[in-house]
Amino acid sequence: MNEFTKNFEDFVQKFSKPMSAMAELNMEWASNAANAAESLGDLLKAKKAEDFIEAQMNYIKKMNNSAMDYMQKATKILSEAGKEYSDEYAKKHKADKK
Repeated sequence: MNEFTKNFEDFVQKFSKPMSAMAELNMEWASNAANAAESLGDLLKAKKAEDFIEAQMNYIKKMNNSAMDYMQKATKILSEAGKEYSDEYAKKHKADKK
């Protein structure tokens, strides 16, 4: 096995966990978006402009909260993966310099 193949296999192993976590997070976000979309039905029921605007604002608030939660979780997942990878990379290259 050449060095490129070994390095690639190591990379895939290390990032399979965070990529799996990101896939789960994407599914969670899609579910939240679908649930928030149900509130768009309130737009169709609105009889006054105030009701229409309130329904829009409720939808925007739900989606904004969902997006912020997604970004926080995604940032945590990716930063932990990046830190783990960079720590190992630094350790390996420190050992190589000796």
